[in-house]
Amino acid sequence: MVCLILFILGGIPQLILHRNYYEVNKGDVLTCDTTSKVMRFIHEGREWVFSMDDIDEVMIYKTPPYNKITIWSNYNYATIKLHTGMKIIILSMMKGDDVETLIDEYKVDEYKIDVDERFFPRVYGPCVVPA
Repeated sequence: MVCLILFILGGIPQLILHRNYYEVNKGDVLTCDTTSKVMRFIHEGREWVFSMDDIDEVMIYKTPPYNKITIWSNYNYATIKLHTGMKIIILSMMKGDDVETLIDEYKVDEYKIDVDERFFPRVYGPCVVPA
C-alpha cells in the first residue's frame, strides 16, 4: 500500500511532465555547429537557423537543488530569445541531457543565461513563438 501511494505521488507528476514535454517538442531536432557557432532548430517541418550571436538571452527552468529527491527532477527546459524577438523552447528530452549542459556545450555567453528554479517545470505555450 505504501509503495502504491509513493508511486502515485511521484509517478503521476512525472507522467504529466513527460507527456507535456513530448507534446511540445515531439519530432523536433536541435543541432549546433560549435565551430561556426550556428544552431539549427527544426519544428513541424520548418527550420530556423541562427548564430550564437543572434541569441539575446537564455532562461533555463529547472527544479531547485532541494527537489532532487523527486522523480521528475531531471525534467528541465530553456527558452532561447533571439534579437528578432523570436523565442524557441528546448527541452531536456530533446537530447536526453540537462538543458544547462546543452547550453554550456554550445558555448552560449554566460552573461546571456539566467536560471529560474521551479518545483514543477511544466512548459506552457508553443515551442516556437515568432517575432
